[in-house]
Amino acid sequence: LLPAQTGLLAWFALEEQLVGFALSRSRGVRAVLLPIAPTELTNGSFDSRGVPRSLTPDIAGRLTAPWLLAHLHDRLVAPLLAELPPCERLLLVPHGPLHWLPLHAAFNRATGRHLCDAYDLLYAPSTTIQLAQLQSRPAGGGRSGVLALACAGRSLRHVQAEVQDVARIGLGLALSGRAASFQALAQQAQNFRWLHLAGHAHYDAHTPLESGVDLADGRLTTQHLVQGQDLGFALVWVNGCESGRSVVRAGDELLGFMRGLLAGVAPSLLLTLWPVEDLAARIF
Repeated sequence: LLPAQTGLLAWFALEEQLVGFALSRSRGVRAVLLPIAPTELTNGSFDSRGVPRSLTPDIAGRLTAPWLLAHLHDRLVAPLLAELPPCERLLLVPHGPLHWLPLHAAFNRATGRHLCDAYDLLYAPSTTIQLAQLQSRPAGGGRSGVLALACAGRSLRHVQAEVQDVARIGLGLALSGRAASFQALAQQAQNFRWLHLAGHAHYDAHTPLESGVDLADGRLTTQHLVQGQDLGFALVWVNGCESGRSVVRAGDELLGFMRGLLAGVAPSLLLTLWPVEDLAARIF
């Protein structure tokens, strides 16, 4: 089921051993015992707040050299790439705490390049979901342009300008204030190919199905999206804090806003793992 020029990298954490799998059409499945234990990976990669080390500001607000990125490449990525033929695209399937690490930014010190500089990259919550469901799911249906909604949040100064910019660049429609409602989203979905949501995103680790974004007529949650009909966008971008965070439950089941978006909005998502600053988010 893998498309041409595509390699798949998957990881699986046993109790004392981390295993990687490299899949390709020409070489099949290659299993690799990786040179790091799951406990060592967790302790070395995350600080006391549960965020990746050296990539986000510390308690004092300082940024340090991002040594973690080279660590990720040497221990998790390079041993698997060695088992793949030359390819243009990589599908990454993390496991356990790897879901919270930016594997796309793994840094190769020998070439001076990040993984995303060398390949087209995408993540999937599981190989089965990606190959059997999302990849074969029609999305967009000949539609074009972007529908951009400003999520509720008075403390954000740049959200309204952001959605107007996105709509102008993407030849679409911007909705803000009372117009940015789920009712309007459902009504306009059939007219646009992409969806952009900007503003506060809420991640609830205790009740992950209540994670979501606030629209003019209430919070749009994972629970609502899982139970509703598919809006049929090709891609949705949620430019809001921790929109990509999930709780990893038994069986590597991911529960968070991502789950609802995949089920009821689009097969392709662009999300953020960490808090993002308002102006920087607009510029990006």
